[in-house]
Order: sequence, then C-alpha cells, then structure tokens
Amino acid sequence: MIVFALFAAFFTRVLFSVHVLLSVGLVVLHTKQPLYWAFLLGLVALVCEMLYVMIVRKGAEYKYFWPSCFLYISAIIPVVWVMELDLLRHRLDKRDQLTLRLSGSNTIDTSGLNIDGIGIAATIQVDTAAKKVCELGVVVIIIVGRWLLPRGRMTRDQLSNLLLCYIGMGADILELFAALTEPEVMHNASVTYATLALFSWSMFQFCVVATATVGGSEESPDITHQPSEVSTSIVDFKKKKHLAALFMQDGPFLLLRLSLLIGYGVSSEIHIFFTAKNALTVVIMLYRLYIL
Repeated sequence: MIVFALFAAFFTRVLFSVHVLLSVGLVVLHTKQPLYWAFLLGLVALVCEMLYVMIVRKGAEYKYFWPSCFLYISAIIPVVWVMELDLLRHRLDKRDQLTLRLSGSNTIDTSGLNIDGIGIAATIQVDTAAKKVCELGVVVIIIVGRWLLPRGRMTRDQLSNLLLCYIGMGADILELFAALTEPEVMHNASVTYATLALFSWSMFQFCVVATATVGGSEESPDITHQPSEVSTSIVDFKKKKHLAALFMQDGPFLLLRLSLLIGYGVSSEIHIFFTAKNALTVVIMLYRLYIL
C-alpha cells in the first residue's frame, strides 16, 4: 500500500511537471520570448512539496486539500494567459491586415506581415494547437491525478461519480474559451480578460477534494462519532460544497454567458446550451441550499 501511495504521489507530480514544462516550452517557441522560461520557477515549489509528501508523509496525501494541484494550477495559469493574449494579438493583426487590404492602402509598412495572410494564419493555427495542449491538458491531467489520489472512505462507485462530475466541470470551463472564437467577441480584449479571470478563479475549486464519506454522504473534516453532530457536519459540508460551486463556477459563468448573449449577441447553439445549463444548475443549487 505504501509503495502504491509513493508511486501515485510521484507519478501525479511528474505529470504536472511535464505538462507545465511542455506548455512553457510551446509559449517560448511561439512568442520568441525566452523570458517566459521563468514560469518554470513554479515547479520548484512543486518538487519541494513532492519530496515532503514522499519522505515525511510516506506518500500520504492531505485529505481535504490538494497542495500539488494548487501549485500546478498556479504554475499553468500564467501560461494560459500568455497563450490566449498572444492569440488575441494575432487575431487583431489579421483583422488590421484585412482592413488595410480592403482600404487599398499601400503606404503603410507591412514588411512584418505576409500580404497573402498565410503567415498570420499559420501562426494562429500553430498557437491554437499549443493552446489546446495547455488548456485541455490541464483538465485531463487534473482528472487523472484525482483518480490516483487515495479514495479514503469513498467507494469506487463514489469516486467514479466524482470523476464524472469533474469531467462535466472541465467541459463547462473549457467551453468558455470557445466563445472567444465567436465573430462578435473574437477581437474584444475585455471579453478575453474576463474569460481568463473566470477560468483562473474556477480552476482552484479542484484543489479541494472530498475523500471521506459517512453513509454515502461526503464528510467534513471535523466530524465526530456522535450521530447528531455527524448529521450537522454533513449538512454544513454540503452547504460549503454547493456555495463553492455556486460562487466559483456556475454563478460567474452564468453572468458572463448572459452578458455575451445579451450584450454582444453571441447566440451559437453550444453557447445557449451552456448558458441554460448554468442557469438550471444555479436554480437547483439554491433549492438544495434552501432545503438543507
């Protein structure tokens, strides 16, 4: 058991480190800015945390907080920001180039641009591929990492349900970036910054994990063995869990998507679907908070 715990602790953090290293390398490659290698400094804290867990705690993870995930997300979020802002810059460059061509202006120096648009288009395609490696990878790796964490008192069925929940949360989070490709907002810097801010905020909810259950319900860290206290603690923990999801994902996501729908006219089917999904989730969560 200790051997598996040590392996899981090591393998999870290696996955985190490799993904950060790959993402930072792609950023440096496509932005031609070696300064971004400084993002790798975040891995120093991750390595120190890994050594502490493996040597001092013998591979035993923390029950309710996931420090390695927190350090991983803290290291990868700046990379996502640079990726998305670089894509925004390329979209703006492409729009400006198209404007110049349509206006028939030949007096502005365009030596840094490919007049046929091939150079910028190719750059956008490469950056988009790098973005997918970074953004999609972070969600997949967090799910795999959570799978490797100790189950505590959770049954395998409860763990599988939790992982399915994580997949749904990840799909909701990743769809935020799909809105940035909509013609109505693809050149809007304010929408890009708002999306990145909500993405960063929502990712930290994965750092809190539930590994204990009592009678099929998730348990709070302060539960005693008195039935009345157990019941109260379970209710309190459920309230905190729903509040966290409400304020870290579905609530803010609903506000952003409604703003895009009403204020900017983003009306694609997938956007409307996730807007309705967030609205229904918020209503259900408020109802559950009311009945608890």
